[in-house]
Amino acid sequence: MEQFITEIERDAAMLGMSPQHLLRKAVGASWKTWADWVVGKSTPTLATVDRIRAWVSRNKPANHTVCLPSSEPAVDQGLSG
Repeated sequence: MEQFITEIERDAAMLGMSPQHLLRKAVGASWKTWADWVVGKSTPTLATVDRIRAWVSRNKPANHTVCLPSSEPAVDQGLSG
């Protein structure tokens, strides 16, 4: 859940809105929903997570690329000057 909270915070910042506003736009969530998720009082269903991610994907700026963390260590290509 912590990863998803971080994802929402990042996506909201990218879109120039609060996490609460993102949830409201994406899935019609109440303003209290975000606070409940952050403190662990409730959690979203997988269907809700999918809907939020789909909404963010449809609404992200055209020139924005997402950098996902790699599970493999970076390899030095030896390309220094």
